[in-house]
Amino acid sequence: MKFPHRNLFLTALLFALLCVPMPAFATLDTLSVTIDDTATEYQAFIDSDESVFMSAADIASVFQAEYTYNSEEDSITYVLGKKLFGKKEAVLTAEANTAMVNGKQIDLDAAPVVSDDLLLVPMEAVSAIWNAAYGFNSEALYIHTDGSEVVVPVLSKVFVEKQSVTIGEKTAVIRYIRIPASSNLKADIVLAHNNIGATEELSDIAVRSSAKAAINGGFFQSFDNTKAQEPYGILIKNGKLVHSDNTGSTLGFTQDGKVKLDMVHSVIQLKIGNAAYTASLMNHSPAVNSDTIALFTSAYGKTLNCTTGTAVVVQNGSISTITEAQTVNIPEDGFVVLFTGQKTTLVNDLQKNDVVSYSVSYVNANNAKADWSDIQTAIGAGPTLVNNGKVVCNPAKEGFTDETSFQIAVARSAIGITEDNTVLLVGNVKCSAEELAAVMVELGAVQAIATDSGASSGLYSVADEPVAAPMKAISNALIFK
Repeated sequence: MKFPHRNLFLTALLFALLCVPMPAFATLDTLSVTIDDTATEYQAFIDSDESVFMSAADIASVFQAEYTYNSEEDSITYVLGKKLFGKKEAVLTAEANTAMVNGKQIDLDAAPVVSDDLLLVPMEAVSAIWNAAYGFNSEALYIHTDGSEVVVPVLSKVFVEKQSVTIGEKTAVIRYIRIPASSNLKADIVLAHNNIGATEELSDIAVRSSAKAAINGGFFQSFDNTKAQEPYGILIKNGKLVHSDNTGSTLGFTQDGKVKLDMVHSVIQLKIGNAAYTASLMNHSPAVNSDTIALFTSAYGKTLNCTTGTAVVVQNGSISTITEAQTVNIPEDGFVVLFTGQKTTLVNDLQKNDVVSYSVSYVNANNAKADWSDIQTAIGAGPTLVNNGKVVCNPAKEGFTDETSFQIAVARSAIGITEDNTVLLVGNVKCSAEELAAVMVELGAVQAIATDSGASSGLYSVADEPVAAPMKAISNALIFK
């Protein structure tokens, strides 16, 4: 029910209040209000600290209260004489995290403030004064004036959609996943069995990581079962580079959900003693007969087979052992630097207990510095399909040598971002890479990147389980939770 009562001198009181300088809120999210299971015309507001507020006037109306504002003390006084809520006097002070209810002080997590010409009172104070119950989600505030339990509806954060799209000269209906920015889900990279080189079913990855949605990740070595199933491209997890062989493009997410898409390469600078070196690989095995420096962390696994090079084991910031042509343990509190081919001669200048450290930076295709320091999660794959709303599919430019594989129609996956920062996950669409780019534009993507294709292509939604299950286990996945 909606209570129609309004204080007759409300306008004058608010004018007096607004003349008092108080700091304004940052941008507020607006919620609709439901009171005793009936929607009303009131609005609530939620701030960046997840505190929810209503205007002082609306609260007075809901609880049939008279209220006054004391401009000298910056305090709001509610006086209740109605039988419905019992006789009470409550005093709230602007910018103070306390309330006096019938003379008893109550501590609050939030204080009354002024924002956009409104005097806002935290719902925590409302609950303390009138013993009302409340709950809210990203869309609405729910109040039970009698204090009974409020059950807040669960909002969908991931939507499985169907849409008719054009693929070449044909029309097809595809299923894809849409994740609005308002869902506030975080992107994360999950390695198969939490190690580089392993494989795992996409559904198993999604379930054990509590994902709301998941898509197969980047390409990986899957043609020779005698070798580790190592991925290709850049992978960043929790702000740290966990894999790189500098192939293709990379899609990165910041902590607040902003997106970067570029053909970036990692630059891994090693300092050993007084000497400086550059590693070209992170947690990726060098090619046979190559002259390479590669760095391996515990993300690769517990051991590293170094039969073709010299391994420098670093523990607690210094060299613990230098070993040739054998398997070594990768320390949890360190890493292994592998020198192969002609690079092994550099080891002659190193000795046990030398201090070792490394740093990671990024450059773009023009070798100019790229600031990816704010990226928390990134997946490298490719090619880039869409940039600034236009198809830009060019595998050769990104270093892919087998262009034919991108021209044939196979099951393909892609990650897209719309103008309003909605994430689109597309999987198991049979088409060429360029046709997939056109599909992403048709779905509204202004940026998009292809991920692994063929038997690896797949999608998972916790609400709909496998939307398109891959035909084989995969190396890594991009999840949202």
